[in-house]
Amino acid sequence: MPRVFLSYQADCPKTAVQVRHLHREINSVESDYEKILRELTTLPPERSLLIPIEVHALHKRTENVLVLLLDFFRIAVDGARRKGDTTHRYHAAILEALRHPDNPLRHVLGAGQAQDILWSWKRWRNKWVKRKDDAQMEAAEDMKRVGLEMPVLLERLREAVSVANGIARRGEQVVRLDGVRSE
Repeated sequence: MPRVFLSYQADCPKTAVQVRHLHREINSVESDYEKILRELTTLPPERSLLIPIEVHALHKRTENVLVLLLDFFRIAVDGARRKGDTTHRYHAAILEALRHPDNPLRHVLGAGQAQDILWSWKRWRNKWVKRKDDAQMEAAEDMKRVGLEMPVLLERLREAVSVANGIARRGEQVVRLDGVRSE
């Protein structure tokens, strides 16, 4: 695999902007999460039917942060459909890219509790997309789980940004991963 040299000095303005953008995105995810928790305790039951939609949006924003982190390291993710397959694999490919042995973020987001949480969220997302009515009925139970998982995930996302910033500042070489696919 070709090596990519990410130099903080050479790419300083771009890298600094990327790091600031990642911090803003993570803060937005945290703000969305806190809003959902407030609504769970204050909304009347008839309005709480909107919560699964907000949880789905939270998942999408979290996934966007993951994609930005992968992009920071120039890791390409392939989400194309397989021949004869009716579904795409983009969301699974993102998680697989995080687990790749050469990914500098593997120990932060590609293994252990963070990876378990991300796969759990992916399963919830798939269930929600396919059966929105059933998912609305399960929203309270899912939110209990998300409520416990989100602080851990936010901590790991911040740690990942710190790792990315450190690697860039030190000018370390990272392996370029092209077209990581989910099987």
